[in-house]
Amino acid sequence: MNKFKRIMTLVLCGCFTFCLAGCYEKEPSDDNKTLVLPEEKEFSTLTTWNDEMFDAYVRPYWYTREIYNETVVFVGEEGVATLMYEPREINSVRSYDLLTDYQEGKDYEIEGTQIKRVKGGNLPYWKPDEYFLEKSNNSSVSITVNHSKIDEGLDLDDSIQRYLRYDEGAKITSKQIAVTYRTDRLYDGVLPKNQTDKVVDFVEKLEAGEDVNIMIYGPSTGVGCNASGTSYGGNINPYMPAFYDILVKYIEKNYGVNVNLMNESVGGWKSSDLLANYDKKIKNKEIDLMFYICPGSNDGQTSEATYSANLSLTFQKFFKDYPNANLVVQTPTTPNEQSTWVGNTPKMPAWVDAVVAESEDCNRIAVSHVDEIFNWMLIKGKRGRDFLANNINHYNDFALRVYVQCALKTIFGYDYVEEIYE
Repeated sequence: MNKFKRIMTLVLCGCFTFCLAGCYEKEPSDDNKTLVLPEEKEFSTLTTWNDEMFDAYVRPYWYTREIYNETVVFVGEEGVATLMYEPREINSVRSYDLLTDYQEGKDYEIEGTQIKRVKGGNLPYWKPDEYFLEKSNNSSVSITVNHSKIDEGLDLDDSIQRYLRYDEGAKITSKQIAVTYRTDRLYDGVLPKNQTDKVVDFVEKLEAGEDVNIMIYGPSTGVGCNASGTSYGGNINPYMPAFYDILVKYIEKNYGVNVNLMNESVGGWKSSDLLANYDKKIKNKEIDLMFYICPGSNDGQTSEATYSANLSLTFQKFFKDYPNANLVVQTPTTPNEQSTWVGNTPKMPAWVDAVVAESEDCNRIAVSHVDEIFNWMLIKGKRGRDFLANNINHYNDFALRVYVQCALKTIFGYDYVEEIYE
């Protein structure tokens, strides 16, 4: 956002009635408005990570006509999965690693938003009892199934306790396929908010051509789980890097500065671990922006009071040490909805908002609501297994792009994407 637009945003924000400690402004209602269909663009030929794939992957799912490599998975030899939008034109259907092409009619059929596996075709799939297991396939992590969430029509004995298949690396994604298509449908979910006014100091440094220091702090998503170009994702084609590396590339490409990226994330940590290890991990460094990834399923059994206190104390410590820095808080997301791991996770984004609103430094904290995009996907009929890389709580390339896109809208607002209404 240029300086004039940012100043006007700050001025206008002062005109709204503030609530919850004065940190959340009431936005104009878009109830009577609809998005204008964005411009149609030529398809890119994407087979592995490069600048062209970067440009395509940072295009927001909520405002684009071309959807690249949307992932789905089939359970059953004639399994059916759902796409976010109804395709007008299919560009390609490929294996997750983008190295194998599949053919319409022979391998799959598409009707509306539904893609169906053709029996006898070449698309990978899970047999129902390979996916909904009678015995856990992992000796260290057993994920029980919520039987009320099992797909209808599967020939499974409901009297048997079942477990969701769980694997790290590329075992789960090896069964996923990637669909690239053009759509004429409009997004009808909650749009990520422009919160440039909450990270003004950080953005002004970029606009002034100054190098910046970014800290990533959180659980497993913060360490790269499970982008295909990381060890967690199996180091396989298309070798997409971790979401924060894509964020850094966007900043360096668009602002011509150098970003010093620091990462003190640890897989499996809860909100209590992030608080307890703050002094060792975060203190006494140079930080302009901290990207705090809120734990979700790791804290599924944590109470609201404890979870909120852990976040609040972490934020207090941060602004005491870095009064001139900014904080971007990324909301937790719900694990596989067919599992019993869900716990309190769906409630946590609202807890996060409340903690931020009550913070004395709320005017320096932006919240990236990735949960709203994933919830919209589930409402549209996608399942968590379509975009989970370990089938529980680690995301694949398609889903990790949501993290990037929401962060870019949160930080850079209309300089990243300006959705047009009519």
